[in-house]
Amino acid sequence: MSVMEGRWEVRVETFIKADPLIWTIREVAGRLEIDVDGGEAGGMTIPEAQLVGDQFTWTMKVTKPVNLTTNGTATLIDADHWEGSAKAKFLPGGKFFGTRLA
Repeated sequence: MSVMEGRWEVRVETFIKADPLIWTIREVAGRLEIDVDGGEAGGMTIPEAQLVGDQFTWTMKVTKPVNLTTNGTATLIDADHWEGSAKAKFLPGGKFFGTRLA
């Protein structure tokens, strides 16, 4: 079981606004899979994320409100908190903050 597994309240801060999301992270066949609920994108799945040491990385393919791919990286602060950033090509990056719910 990965230390990342569980439900997380994720706050995304971009140059436009702050957007609250709920991420449910689970380990599947040695990799992390994330179900995302909320925000303008609605529901989606991030099929592959990784935790190596205290570094958490993911690639998110968003289709709403526009099509884009963001690459994120975060640092696990403790078992219940992480923070980092994500960036899509040609757009300013955003900050991500995760707090464990369960």
